[in-house]
Amino acid sequence: MSIIDTKDLSRGAVDVLTERDRQLFVEGFDDGHDDNHDERALPMAAASYALAAGGLARPGIAANVWPFAFKWWKPRGPRENMVRAAALLIAAIDKYDRRWPRG
Repeated sequence: MSIIDTKDLSRGAVDVLTERDRQLFVEGFDDGHDDNHDERALPMAAASYALAAGGLARPGIAANVWPFAFKWWKPRGPRENMVRAAALLIAAIDKYDRRWPRG
């Protein structure tokens, strides 16, 4: 296993990891919290922010894809939405790996 120095990462990668840390340590969306959601919830949340980044966050689309209470839907600008989508995908991957560990 290698340790990656953040100086070797792009600004986007650092921003995604920083957002994931915010989700974990500021919002409290830790492994236990994430594991209580349906298997589709985190990927769907990521998709919602990705759609918003692509300009497709009209209320009908967001309402159909966003899996949580609508008060948690907080789209911003395209780049921030992409960062949020990527961080949510990391959370989804981690949840998947906890459920189905690789040998």
